[in-house]
Amino acid sequence: MRSLRALKVAYVAAIPWFVGCASFEKDPSDWLGHDKIAHFTASAALAAAGYDQAVKNGKSECEAVQFGLAFSIAIGAGKEAKDFWISHSYWSSKDMVADILGALTGAILASDC
Repeated sequence: MRSLRALKVAYVAAIPWFVGCASFEKDPSDWLGHDKIAHFTASAALAAAGYDQAVKNGKSECEAVQFGLAFSIAIGAGKEAKDFWISHSYWSSKDMVADILGALTGAILASDC
């Protein structure tokens, strides 16, 4: 069962590489800049908070982890969509990588998995 979880985590973490490789070249932001630390930290906190709320509402461990991940990643994607469409800036695939890694970290640290 643990190997299946590891495969799911690897799959989710690899998504940006498959769908956003071309946009990495156009992303002028620094991989290790202050912005990425903020994305990672915020996403970890949101995933942990989402996990906690799901557990408090009677969800199983796995469902709570999934909810925490989805909640955090959706907010990160929404922020990038706002930057792209409303602020007329650019979609940062590097920010999304930081969001996904932060969400995975927060959900794993909050759970008993």
